[in-house]
Amino acid sequence: MADHSGTGHHSSPDDEYAFTPEGAAYEHTDAAVGPVAKFLFWLFVAAVLTHFGLAGVYKLMIDQGVKSEASERRYPLAATEEQRLPPVPRLQQFPRNELYTFRTDERAHLARLHDSGCRSAALATSRSARLRLSHRFEVSTAHR
Repeated sequence: MADHSGTGHHSSPDDEYAFTPEGAAYEHTDAAVGPVAKFLFWLFVAAVLTHFGLAGVYKLMIDQGVKSEASERRYPLAATEEQRLPPVPRLQQFPRNELYTFRTDERAHLARLHDSGCRSAALATSRSARLRLSHRFEVSTAHR
């Protein structure tokens, strides 16, 4: 290896910081406070201006969007169409009301069968009971 002990070299990297020169009020490696303070001041001013500028542009864009929405309809063809329903099968809007209607219709149907004295009334009654039980199970599991 080469010998670096010649003149002009320091014995350690911290030799120049070992002592403060005569007449120095601060270390020669310290940063000046004035330029740092000016930089921080102008950085703060730029940040405040940027925030106010962005807020102004944001408000301008919102106002412009509200004006354009008010001036023209969003879907001009939709005003002439009737209300479109979703495709079948549709969900029940009021399942309890529909269950009540279903049960009253079934009771009325069973009463007609019973009054007519049909021989198949017993079969219809058992089929109706199975339907009611399965429908009750579907409704009770749907509300969990």
